[in-house]
Amino acid sequence: MQVNNVLTKIGRSTGTDKATYHNFTPVYERFLFDKKDTMKQMIEIGVFQGGSIKMWDIYFPTCKILGLDINSKYFHEHVFSDKVNLAVCNAVNEAEFTDILRKHEIQPGTVDLIIDDASHIVSHQLKTIELAWKYVKPGGLYIIEDMHTSIPELIGRHRDIPHDGGYIDVTPKTNDCVIGTMYGFSGFNIDIGEIEHIAYVSNVSTMSLTCIITKKN
Repeated sequence: MQVNNVLTKIGRSTGTDKATYHNFTPVYERFLFDKKDTMKQMIEIGVFQGGSIKMWDIYFPTCKILGLDINSKYFHEHVFSDKVNLAVCNAVNEAEFTDILRKHEIQPGTVDLIIDDASHIVSHQLKTIELAWKYVKPGGLYIIEDMHTSIPELIGRHRDIPHDGGYIDVTPKTNDCVIGTMYGFSGFNIDIGEIEHIAYVSNVSTMSLTCIITKKN
């Protein structure tokens, strides 16, 4: 795993908090550096103002990028290359999600990287990985961002958010899912045997947590 901070420099220039407040990009680059010139397809769920989509557009020279969001309010904040497509989609709606990927000719087992940077609500994180995991190719990555919103007791942030109506809206809580996956029991509805490894990385200054899951080759 290598890193030369190019991803972080690009991310800062495009305005994504992945490269600033959360500081996820140095970690991501360790997983992506050797793949950057061979990546063919990625999906990011949660576009917001498009800063991270623009970052990926610049960083991956040949990768097709599909950005999904529940509305298109900020789709025109950046100018993207023809490698990028943006679509309105509720990623926890199986029919919508499947239909959008079909329209973009994305088949199961073909996506190099999927990032869930959407609502951060626990039930949504669980449902999204349940629907999207099969699209990750062998050796590919699935990233769940900002899991600190779902595990306040572990991380220490968002302890004041109520469990009814806040981010934590299911039982077991993501606390149990995180601890469980570390010990070989997945709280996510995916086959634990398909997982090569899981990395949980926290930014100590902001206590922001990201989860990087590698699918077995």
